[in-house]
Amino acid sequence: MTQNYHFRTDSSTVSDGNFASAFSWKSSPILEKNASETNVFAENDRLTPAHPLYVVPHKAAESMRAWYEKGPFGT
Repeated sequence: MTQNYHFRTDSSTVSDGNFASAFSWKSSPILEKNASETNVFAENDRLTPAHPLYVVPHKAAESMRAWYEKGPFGT
């Protein structure tokens, strides 16, 4: 079972570049209350959504991209 639904959007945190599509993912929690498929018993049991490509929280992936764009390796 899953707690979050991931979907690709036409907007990205990167305006252009080769990897803009990698940062165009969003997530939303699955809130359906089907008795046979309840996967969150209390809201504090809910997991933080992970980026579907980098498998880290979405904010961490955006921070990683921002850090790279600053050119830390002098490129």
